[in-house]
Amino acid sequence: MSTSHISSYRSLSLSLCTDLGKKQFDYFNKFTVKRATANGLKVETSVTSADDLSANVKLSYTEKGLGAFEASEDTSGVLKTKAKFTDLHPGATVTVEPSFNGLLTVKSTAEYSQENFAVAATLQVKESKVEDETTKKKVSQYTPTSSIAAVLGFDGISIGGKLSVADKKFSEPDVNLGFNFAENDFQFSVVTETAEKKGHSVSAKLFHQVNSDLQSGFAFASPANTVTFSNQYNLDKSTVLKSSVSTTGKFQASVQNTSKFGRFNLAAQFQSANGRSFKSEKYGLSYTVGDL
Repeated sequence: MSTSHISSYRSLSLSLCTDLGKKQFDYFNKFTVKRATANGLKVETSVTSADDLSANVKLSYTEKGLGAFEASEDTSGVLKTKAKFTDLHPGATVTVEPSFNGLLTVKSTAEYSQENFAVAATLQVKESKVEDETTKKKVSQYTPTSSIAAVLGFDGISIGGKLSVADKKFSEPDVNLGFNFAENDFQFSVVTETAEKKGHSVSAKLFHQVNSDLQSGFAFASPANTVTFSNQYNLDKSTVLKSSVSTTGKFQASVQNTSKFGRFNLAAQFQSANGRSFKSEKYGLSYTVGDL
């Protein structure tokens, strides 16, 4: 069993099938420039038009024998940094992610994986402002959230679980479980999750590599009990066509072309109540140039 299949509890939720349902369906207009300097520093700048106009600058650098580092800031004032240490010890990874948007959030994750098992521990501390009962002034309050996840895998089968605690006293733990079966051309998973406002849910996903040009998959999600079918087809070596249809009546389509002039992506979403008439919901057009 490859460690890429069992690197964490989240990996039980099929990344390939997830990409079929979400990746490239970007509903905003975006222009991106990517550049890499001679010393390995990568610079990515972008301008996005969604509800309003925003810009972002991202710097990334990888140091052999140490790890990868990122820093980004956008015009909304959100500063994000990330340090991922991958070469401290064989099989071990430590990631530290501080972010600041007026309030500080620090997330730290330690992972260890071998051929047939993996374990990951995460601690996140989030700052919030509360009113002091004595002074009636706003003061900072730091709330920790912690979790530990483990996955065992053998002969294509992975079974894992995640234990999360979201209060200072580390009481009322939340438990989720997952199962994944993988072969060379397909994967199937069932995972339980807990969303902050939606409560507990169960998702099942299937990914199938039909042939060298066609990928297909479906995703089931409760408690809404929706099913989404997704496909990705390589029209040629430069052009990828994606589509998805959901039992909610949502249709999505995107086409992406990569050439020496850059990467162009066009996505559109439609809503239908009866499968015969369609209403345009949103669209997105993005263009990326530079070092793709």
